[in-house]
Amino acid sequence: MHNKFKHGAFEGATVHSRFAVKLGGFELLEENDDIDLPDASQDTLISKVIGYEHRFLYLIQEVLDKIVTRYERGIGYITDVDDYTLLQRDTPLSFGSLDDDNLYRVGQRPIMFDHNSYLRVFSVIPANLSEALSTPHSVLASLDSKCCTPSPVALEENTVLGRTDDMVQPIGKDELRDIIDFDEATCDSLQKSQKQLTLKTRRLDLSRKNAFVSTPYIRLMPDHYTSSTRPPAQQGTIIYNTEMHTLEFYDGESWKTLTYSDNKDK
Repeated sequence: MHNKFKHGAFEGATVHSRFAVKLGGFELLEENDDIDLPDASQDTLISKVIGYEHRFLYLIQEVLDKIVTRYERGIGYITDVDDYTLLQRDTPLSFGSLDDDNLYRVGQRPIMFDHNSYLRVFSVIPANLSEALSTPHSVLASLDSKCCTPSPVALEENTVLGRTDDMVQPIGKDELRDIIDFDEATCDSLQKSQKQLTLKTRRLDLSRKNAFVSTPYIRLMPDHYTSSTRPPAQQGTIIYNTEMHTLEFYDGESWKTLTYSDNKDK
């Protein structure tokens, strides 16, 4: 689940449980005569601006007679449960009332809003460094080019930081494979390289039918094998015997010497 910290999304809500509030959309704003909020519309709903499967920084206001009596700020995400759209209050950070402000202690349960109360829910940007880095293993990034909204990007294990879908976010190996055609990139790199390649692999297989190696010449390493230090016998193996100064191959039963004649200039 990626972070998506944005300012300006909001909608009405009611209490669902201690850890979740039920989002009521634009209709709940109208029911509570609360549509005087700037730019209120269907396009400013949290479920549309933030969407699902994203963590975001929320502000919940408990409202009585259009007066904010209590608030809570924290990290949450949206889910659908039993046909309800819920804001899951995953990591509450701070809370307060008209008279005081408080930080949650580690392990402290979130405040319980009155079940009959009307709530406003906003998506907000971090107000301080503690909020900006409230998710573990996070780095700060700018979310857009216009106002450079600071947004924490939480890096999961074995991911790199990148930009996809117009978001700065962690990219895993599967996503990276989709972005980069490694087969094409590897082939292109090998074709351009003029450096010597040294591979420590014990075996190189060309598994495609009728595959072959094409090269101006082949050189067998002259410092590896003698008659007493030949490799494990496998049919088709060819070696250079430094003791006999000859090429040898294994025919499946025994090692055979490849004979040759000297080519002399005429």
